[in-house]
Amino acid sequence: MEDASQLRDKYLTCSICYDVFTEPKTLPCLHSFCEKCLSDYIFNLDQSLVRKEGFSCPYCREDIRLPCPKRPSAEWVSQFKTNFHMKDIIVHLSKQKIPKQKFTPKCTNHPTKELDLYCDDHEQLICHLCAGISHRSCQNVLPASEAVDATKDKFQASLNDWHCRVAVIETGFSAIGEERDRLFNLKKRVSGEIREEANRLKTRICTLEEQLQSELERGWEVIDTDITSKLSELDAHLHGRQLALAKAVDFLSTASDDQILSKDNNDTLACFKPLNSKDVSTYLRSIQGINMKFTTFPESTEQLKGFGRIKFSRPKSEQKETDKRPPIPFKPKPGTIVRPISLKTTKPMRVRKDPFLLQSIEGQMREDEQTPKFKDVVVLQLSGTIIVSDWNNSCLKAYPKRRDKDLRLLLGGKPWGLAALTDTQAAVSIPLAHQICVVKVTTNSLMLMSSVVATRRYMGLAKVNEATLVATGGTDPPVVDIINLGGEVLRSFSLDSSGSPLLTSPEYVSFSVSNDIIVSDKMNRSVISLNPKTGEINFCFQPDGHLSLQEPRGLFCHTGGMIYVVEKRGVVVLSPDGVFQGTLLKQKSGLQDPVSIFFDDSGTIYVIHKESELAIFKSK
Repeated sequence: MEDASQLRDKYLTCSICYDVFTEPKTLPCLHSFCEKCLSDYIFNLDQSLVRKEGFSCPYCREDIRLPCPKRPSAEWVSQFKTNFHMKDIIVHLSKQKIPKQKFTPKCTNHPTKELDLYCDDHEQLICHLCAGISHRSCQNVLPASEAVDATKDKFQASLNDWHCRVAVIETGFSAIGEERDRLFNLKKRVSGEIREEANRLKTRICTLEEQLQSELERGWEVIDTDITSKLSELDAHLHGRQLALAKAVDFLSTASDDQILSKDNNDTLACFKPLNSKDVSTYLRSIQGINMKFTTFPESTEQLKGFGRIKFSRPKSEQKETDKRPPIPFKPKPGTIVRPISLKTTKPMRVRKDPFLLQSIEGQMREDEQTPKFKDVVVLQLSGTIIVSDWNNSCLKAYPKRRDKDLRLLLGGKPWGLAALTDTQAAVSIPLAHQICVVKVTTNSLMLMSSVVATRRYMGLAKVNEATLVATGGTDPPVVDIINLGGEVLRSFSLDSSGSPLLTSPEYVSFSVSNDIIVSDKMNRSVISLNPKTGEINFCFQPDGHLSLQEPRGLFCHTGGMIYVVEKRGVVVLSPDGVFQGTLLKQKSGLQDPVSIFFDDSGTIYVIHKESELAIFKSK
């Protein structure tokens, strides 16, 4: 029996558009066509000739006369009868689900045999002959249908787990919003308490000021009264002496000699006796010793500098290790060797000379919706597979060594940093989604193994060991965190001893052979080395002048100890202790705005530049 798909193809398909009929119109010759298709067909003919003689059937070429040629040409097709039986059949079949045709691929080694078995050891479909020949020693060979069912069950379990996690996140999201409202109301209450205490202190200070001013006025009143009384006394005494003196002068000018020598005039001449100014001097000295001074109480002023404090508390189970440790000192301990911007070395190390361009890989793939924008690159050493993160297309791209088939894995956000974990696995950061994912890479597939929600927007990633990463990024302030693959923060470094941010824009990070964290700070134009246990700075490379770094980005720490830093003009080489060694690649090497760098075990150099191109260099 013919299925619905065959019925559609054989009986319900328009011979003009080769698609299922839409509003089928039947001609007198009993052939049917879509109303629009037939209208377009007639419209392309000579209208005057069609009006007089009609037109030929598009299928059998039989002459067809118009039912009413005098009507407008736009209404000619609508005059033909609609095939309602055919229309109803189409509607009925459209409601039925067409079962997918089961297709079993053939074996490439044995073209007549179907790939109906699955080798779990090699993760590939095989036929019965392959199972008895090349896969005879494999322990896990099962029917393909069972492998499909097991994979579906695994995906379904992952999907169920994902739905559960989403439900938990949604519930937590709502609870976090409620907690935020609670904390906001708590903040308003504490703000009111601060304002109330400040007003109380203001009132108290005003009262104390009034008391001190009153005390000052009372003391001044006593002193002023005494001085005023003394001045009045001296003024009266001086005035009496002046009157007596005027009387004596008048007597001397008018009296006779006998009157002057008379004993009765002794009182008149007494005003010429010397004035005693000793009392005035004594009193003056007494008031000159008077002083006024306001003395503060040290204990009270210190309290006014901080009449209270704000304390933010968390449950002990949620306190992180960084809350218990003192701030990471920006300056190293005494005795630590630091070379901030040293440009000379007494023991120069060998820098690879004159690498030549071996190959360029364009990043555009057929599935891309936007122009690629690569952010990071790693190479899986055993297989030689190259992995890059494409920010614009929210995916990872893999280029196997033989380039038989380039791979692409769509992610749930825009990826940034990459770190090779094993010979088949790599970690990738998705900063905007607060995620870190682990992917598995085979010769013919990219698979998402796990995804965790991180506490911060991590950008740069570097491998410490197979279970531990160092990650950079975040804001307020930016951090360098050591985390496990579950997203748990083991150590965190963010502030210097003064409480200032340690970094400004740490977009890329690497882990050196001497077990130090190497971070490039784009905004500060510097590269720093941190002790992963204490967070102390081993060195800070931040030269001035023509050697000043321009937007330092990707990093790679070679097994020989050299540190390779990508900046806008090329690749700079530093020694393990941060001493400038020279440049590896420049713009004249063909680089344009490089971003990231990686070395494989053979010394091949992989550099992302031009945003969407991977340049591969080899040393001479």
